[in-house]
Formats: sequence, C-alpha cells, structure tokens
Amino acid sequence: MVAAYKLPKASADEQAARKAAIQQALRAATEVPLGVVRLSAAALEQARRDRRRTATAPRRATSASASRCSAPALRGARLNVEINIGSITDAGYASAVDRGNRAIVGGGGARGGRSRRATR
Repeated sequence: MVAAYKLPKASADEQAARKAAIQQALRAATEVPLGVVRLSAAALEQARRDRRRTATAPRRATSASASRCSAPALRGARLNVEINIGSITDAGYASAVDRGNRAIVGGGGARGGRSRRATR
C-alpha cells in the first residue's frame, strides 16, 4: 500500500498508474484478512462442535479457549476487510467480498454474529 501511495502523480498517466496500483494493493490487503476471517470462523465452528461432543472438563476448557482466541481474530479481520472494501472502486469485487465476508460469519455486523454465539 505504501509503495502504491508513493508513486508519482504529476501527469495524467502517472495518476492513472498510481490509482491502478493502489486498487491492486487494496485487493491484496483485503485478501489476507479475509483468509483470517475464513480460518477463524472454521476454528470457532470446530471448537463449538468439540464442546458439544466432549464430556471431559479439560477438553471443554480447551474448546472454550480456542473460541476465546478465535472470536477476536475474526472480528478484527472482518473489520479490516470492511474498511478496505470501502476504498475499492470495483463495485462488483467489493460487493462479492462483502457478501462472502457476511456469509462466513452469519451477517452479524463487525462483531461477527455467528462468532459471538460460538463463544458463549
């Protein structure tokens, strides 16, 4: 991102190249936290399933700990995705990422609807 913003912008051609580089960097900066959202949601789901299947206190504690660690990661990454797509000019890409982001966590806002329930 920083390198794209440092590109020259004196001429129209430079401005166009800079804008394209910024958009490409924004997409890359969105994909990484989106991957964290996916992985965190999967970890939360696995912890929820494990907590339901186990009868031993130590295993339930491990599952609860996994939920407590994964939920903030999911919320932070989701917020990062939401912020980044606000600056992406390709409306189709931004909309698709937003829909996917919401579907992963159940559409519960920046706090991550499904993730909050999974940590209770």
